[in-house]
Amino acid sequence: MDQNIKNFIGRIQLGDMQVHDNMAVIPLFLDSNGGPSYITLKEALDMGTFTVTEVSKGGSVPELKAIN
Repeated sequence: MDQNIKNFIGRIQLGDMQVHDNMAVIPLFLDSNGGPSYITLKEALDMGTFTVTEVSKGGSVPELKAIN
């Protein structure tokens, strides 16, 4: 797992569980403002961290393969 993601997940704090009937929700809080650093699609493509290809050699019109 990417170190930036590990660092971000490590900052998440769990709030008190809230239950209503058969549903439970646990709020997530960050210990500080801000979130992970994002990059644009162009930056990811240029860096090679995101690729888009055909699903097979013959291709398929409505489908693409994306690797992040």
